[in-house]
This record gives sequence, structure tokens and C-alpha cells, in this order.
Amino acid sequence: MTRAIAPEVPESVIREIRRRPPPSSVIPLVSLDSEGFPHVALLSFFETVYCEPRLYFFIRAKSGTAENLKTRPQCALIFAEVDFLFYLKGRASLKATIADQAVFQFCL
Repeated sequence: MTRAIAPEVPESVIREIRRRPPPSSVIPLVSLDSEGFPHVALLSFFETVYCEPRLYFFIRAKSGTAENLKTRPQCALIFAEVDFLFYLKGRASLKATIADQAVFQFCL
């Protein structure tokens, strides 16, 4: 069953992002391609940072996903672990490019 949650990152997701060592699973990032179709990229927990109250993720700057997010910022992050399953819908905003990595802020 899908239910709306408060416009903040759930505490269980924050715990997983901050856990060291991080979980070995991946975080699917769903963006929209130029034709409006879903495009899935797989992030590791090493590619996410939570600095209260903001969630950031890093992807290759010249990737199709980065291009998708620059032109169509709507996206979803999916957090699936043994004890929970969350998806967060929001917008990604490019904040910086460092070497070959694009840093996006995820906003609910």
C-alpha cells in the first residue's frame, strides 16, 4: 500500500545512508529521458550523502542520467532493504561539478 509521508526523508532511510559500512544494496534513481520514458540508474550508498536536512547524490557528470536531470529534474529514489521499502519522489537540482562527478541535491 502506498501512503504519503511527511515532506522529509524518513528516519529509517537516513539511518541507512549514514550506516558505516553502508549496505551492499543499490539505490535505483529513476529519471525521465528525452521521450518521457523512465530511465533507471543505480547508485551505491557511497554515492549518497545526507547533510541535515538535505540529501545529495553524485553521478557521472557526462552521463545520460545527469543530462536527464538537468532538463527534467523530476525523479524518484528507491530505498529497498530487508526491513523496509521507500520511494521518494522529488526534484534534483545540480549544485556542483567536481572532477567528473555531478552533485545533485534531492528535494521532496
